[in-house]
Amino acid sequence: MGSDRNTFNCSIPVVGQFIDQHCRSKFMVTLTDRRQLRSSDLTREIAWAIHKTNQAFFGTAYRRHGKVFLATYTVHEKTLNDGLHAHLLVGVPDGALQLKPNQPGLSVPEHLVRAWSSVAPAYRRSEGQRWDPIWDLSGAFSYVQKGVRSATDIDTVDVMNTKFPTSYDCPPPAGG
Repeated sequence: MGSDRNTFNCSIPVVGQFIDQHCRSKFMVTLTDRRQLRSSDLTREIAWAIHKTNQAFFGTAYRRHGKVFLATYTVHEKTLNDGLHAHLLVGVPDGALQLKPNQPGLSVPEHLVRAWSSVAPAYRRSEGQRWDPIWDLSGAFSYVQKGVRSATDIDTVDVMNTKFPTSYDCPPPAGG
């Protein structure tokens, strides 16, 4: 079984490669809910939070042109009470935050968590949500994919919320 896990790769390597090469700012987010959401409902509500965060940070480059948005890799995981929670790997494309002059007063992961929590505040305690910067991308991928061991587990990967810009026109990041 261990060798099967090592040889089977569900990481959608292109997303990981994009985050690694084009996103100096990257973080992992865990989103929880007290309800027992269906996978489709969890997907829809995560998509809304990502959409609101993209709007807040990238403005018209996201809304009108669709060229700049967060690079995301999302995996659903069962909770002890048979509900679901999600782990997201999120990358901010280098230079993208310079596209909109008036940035929100929160960091990208704080905004994402706040947008998520605002959908159903009675079921989403702030202490149940978490984000951390990613220092080791391969370790973060291993952690979020711990339940993805074979092709039959691929359904836990939320492909609707796994995206990365294929091209974007961002100024070079400050200091780099």
